[in-house]
Amino acid sequence: MNTFLSSRHHLPFHFPFWIIFHTVLLTVNVLLTTLYFPPEHPTFWLALANASAQVVFLGFFLLLLWHFGISRFFRSPRAETAFYAFLGFLAALYVSDVFYFRVMGTSLGLFFKYIWRFPLTDIRDLLIAAQISTLNQLLLGVCLLCLPVALWWTARWTIHLSRCRPLRLPARIFFAAAILSLSVMAACQWVSQKKSDTYRWSLYAKAMPVYLSIFETGGKTVTMSARVLPYERLDRKAADLHVAAGHLPGDLSVFVIISETVRQDFVVPELMPNLHAFQENNLSFRHSLCSGNSTHYSWFSILFGAHPIYWNAQRSGKEQLGSPALQVLKKAGFKIHLYSKPHHLGYLGFGDLCFGKDNRLVDEAVMAPNLSTHDADRYSVDKLTEQIRRGLPPGRHLYLLYLDSTHHNYFFPEDAPLRFRPYIDDFSYLKWSYSSEDVDKIRNRYKNALYYLDSLFGQILQALHETEAYPKSLIGFVADHGEEFMEHGALIHGSNLFDPQMRVPICFKKPGGDRQKIDQTIAGIDFFPTLLDMLDLYDQSRSVLQGRSALETNRPHAAVLANNHAAKDPFDFVLFNGTSKLRFLLDESDPLQSLKVTFTGAYDDRDRPISFARGENDPLAVFIHRHFSGAMQDISFLTFRDPL
Repeated sequence: MNTFLSSRHHLPFHFPFWIIFHTVLLTVNVLLTTLYFPPEHPTFWLALANASAQVVFLGFFLLLLWHFGISRFFRSPRAETAFYAFLGFLAALYVSDVFYFRVMGTSLGLFFKYIWRFPLTDIRDLLIAAQISTLNQLLLGVCLLCLPVALWWTARWTIHLSRCRPLRLPARIFFAAAILSLSVMAACQWVSQKKSDTYRWSLYAKAMPVYLSIFETGGKTVTMSARVLPYERLDRKAADLHVAAGHLPGDLSVFVIISETVRQDFVVPELMPNLHAFQENNLSFRHSLCSGNSTHYSWFSILFGAHPIYWNAQRSGKEQLGSPALQVLKKAGFKIHLYSKPHHLGYLGFGDLCFGKDNRLVDEAVMAPNLSTHDADRYSVDKLTEQIRRGLPPGRHLYLLYLDSTHHNYFFPEDAPLRFRPYIDDFSYLKWSYSSEDVDKIRNRYKNALYYLDSLFGQILQALHETEAYPKSLIGFVADHGEEFMEHGALIHGSNLFDPQMRVPICFKKPGGDRQKIDQTIAGIDFFPTLLDMLDLYDQSRSVLQGRSALETNRPHAAVLANNHAAKDPFDFVLFNGTSKLRFLLDESDPLQSLKVTFTGAYDDRDRPISFARGENDPLAVFIHRHFSGAMQDISFLTFRDPL
């Protein structure tokens, strides 16, 4: 080693390659830093310094690895070119990982870690749900095919260029630069973690190429012994349930509309006049949220009245009997009419999961043919309104309608009235950086899709009014999740637990009901319990539902919301108490087997991290006790072994 550190031991420095390598990594880290930390905050500059130091450290460490390790065994020019091409591949993989993390909310490494465990049908369904256009898929395929060739020739060209203008530096400079940059990186990471909230720092840390895990994840945390309660098959419990429905009218129609991707703050007269008026003039709630920021979590919570953490436990079981809430309605004499698309029934097995094997709970399934998304929605609504205008049949009937047009890429017919311009022609995942103009165009496309979906909802209401069935009908509207447009550094959904992705419209109209704004919190898991409460069936069905009716008296403001974890069980949650959110984590590798829960921070009603006074003993623990002790009981899937 002394020989290596000798000033006489000079090493060739292929500066053209390292300039490209460092520029790419540093540019990505600068963009990443701006996503999670505001420039006016000191943490931004600490994180940026940390990113710069880690890029320098990584470059010199890899250079030393080649000269004092690999090159001693492989001395040919081709081996050197292959080494540098491999470094280029690592840089490309890192850029892809950051890109994937930014769009999808999970790391590319985590995706590959689990994807081999997924059934091929799950992989297919997840790719379909991503809505990547054929053109973008072709471009991505071409890039992947051309990448090895491009990396090889980049490495070869830069090595040749450096040999034309050789630069040799003493070995001790390389060691000193690596040690100094590592020290700066460690110091910046330690200081910035102390000054930033845990959530944002954990996101940033996961996306960095080098992360020193010897340091804590930042911010104040509280860890408590707890375990997740084992799952009881709710569908089987519902099958054994006796339901008395003699109090219900003999003729009663219930309409449930489950919509994709509608955020609550966009339900305004300019965007969604029909839904806005319906929400304002009927029964709505102070806070309405989705139970999970991805479709599969939310559909499960809505239809099963269960927490998303159990959706894999339920779908892996044999002999699916279907949604407990729908079973209760069937036992109460309701016939179920489903208006949907074939893909809905196949998506991650939701047909069997929600409606039982071979759709045993469905009396009539009106499946849209192979049409575009907006045309399929129009087909379903046309069929439903035709049924209404023909006259609703006697007896008790539930009409369950799925609408998809507001899911990205945001769909509407070309001949539809377009109120919001300019808008993008096609949503692309393959852009790294979106300007404010890009985001405005994406948002306008979403607004046009909202306006179109609202017109379909208006057609249903109009048909009910025309046939005088509206006053006698029970109607419920719920969206599965919201949508984000860079308010918190992300696009679409499935990446964080902030309001744009979590607040959704949930509203009802009771037969003969009046306008009522309830000072309560409702989540997707509470949708069917609340609907059953309106039918006076809730008391009989509580044992088969984990959600609670939002009409219950003396119920605390509480909702447990789950963050997307691809097709795995969620491990990242927030507990909402009506004014703020408390974030907590379970075991990421196997949430159902968690033996502890870690509370990592809290956020106010504007999703800003809450700071805790210094010098106070366990300030986060005190905050939890003061503000969340009543809401803690709503985490019904956890049992705590430690006192709060």
